[in-house]
Amino acid sequence: MRARLPAFVLAVIAVVGGAFAVSTLQLLGFPDGHLTEVDRVDQTLLTVFVTMSAATAVVSTMLGVTAKRLNAVRLIAVGWVVLGVALLVLHLVAASTLESGGGG
Repeated sequence: MRARLPAFVLAVIAVVGGAFAVSTLQLLGFPDGHLTEVDRVDQTLLTVFVTMSAATAVVSTMLGVTAKRLNAVRLIAVGWVVLGVALLVLHLVAASTLESGGGG
């Protein structure tokens, strides 16, 4: 019973994060459809994040429905956050080393 609320809260957070990533994914690139090197990397990273968020939401919802232990929910939450931070670091590295289309 203790694990239900945190599991459902994690599922909602994962869905909202995934939806935000999908909207960001749709806005990548220039109006003519050209993608810079950074946009191509971001496209892959955002796709991984959306997939990871969907999987987190499904598993967390299943744990909430079956009322499994809170430790499993914590483990999934920590894993989702750690992988999200790793993807953010990869984005920052790509943005600082690849061509971003900005110029002067």
